[in-house]
Amino acid sequence: MMRRGLIGFPIALLALAALAVFQDTLGVSLFYVTVLATLFFWVAQATSWNILSGYSGYFSFGQGAFVGVGVYTTAVLTSKHGWDFYLTLPVAVVLSTLLALGIGAVAFRVGAFRGATFALLTLAVPFILASVARLSSRIDGGQGVSVPVPEVPEPLRFQQFLYLVMLVIAIVAVAAAYAIQYSRFGWALAAIRDNEDVAEALGVATYKWKMLAIAVTGAIAGVGGSAWALQF
Repeated sequence: MMRRGLIGFPIALLALAALAVFQDTLGVSLFYVTVLATLFFWVAQATSWNILSGYSGYFSFGQGAFVGVGVYTTAVLTSKHGWDFYLTLPVAVVLSTLLALGIGAVAFRVGAFRGATFALLTLAVPFILASVARLSSRIDGGQGVSVPVPEVPEPLRFQQFLYLVMLVIAIVAVAAAYAIQYSRFGWALAAIRDNEDVAEALGVATYKWKMLAIAVTGAIAGVGGSAWALQF
């Protein structure tokens, strides 16, 4: 069964990629291409959230903050500073990862931030960032931003291009989650989820693994948000 899955997975990916490239030939409406691009975005976000909240049991409401940093970074750099879209992707990843590490450094150093307390802490972050964005006239001019459409390789159209970008991000997210689950990293997160105090007593470096988990979550969410900015 696993061998069949390993064979079927790349075939399915090739079929999905071909859907965008040969969309006109296949007679598929651009509407469905757009819907699938949105679906891939949410696949990446759900997988990203699961790495921290599913594997380690630390339920987070901060996913929107990481996505928002990615969206805002690309929006401001492309529309206000003339950056190429592709150059904003790594910057969005770095900034969203730094935000995630900042949250982790505060929450994971204090043992009391677990369960509902951790969830409430992360819930506050998107609201704080939204307030900062509304007042950030020095960054975006206070007028809002409109992301310019990047140059799309021929013969693709914009929606086909966005579809492929979202597909790649979703594949990377799922592959990363799969690799983590069946590695020492995943076993450590599972031990934390089952009983963190016992795991720590047995020598599991809980702080390190939780920081890595929230960093990966932030990175995937940020790059997904960066690409999602093109929708606006």
